[in-house]
Amino acid sequence: MKTTKVADVTKWLVSNKKHLNDLKDGFSEGIEWAGHKINYSKARLDIYMPKDIYIPSRATAWKNYLKELCPELDFNISTLEKYKNK
Repeated sequence: MKTTKVADVTKWLVSNKKHLNDLKDGFSEGIEWAGHKINYSKARLDIYMPKDIYIPSRATAWKNYLKELCPELDFNISTLEKYKNK
């Protein structure tokens, strides 16, 4: 899960590229967490924005851009408010 106040996905990617690469690398290598190796074959990244910068077309553009870079990952783009109200 990531939160952001950035509207431009390319600017967001500058700070988060390593996280995406780590998720992709985990498909073949697994990840270490709390002293345990975790292997996985599916991964989803939830990205939450404040409602004042979230618009459906922006979420779609983000998903399309990120899916092109990382087709093996699933992405969910939503608002912080929706997440907090679950």
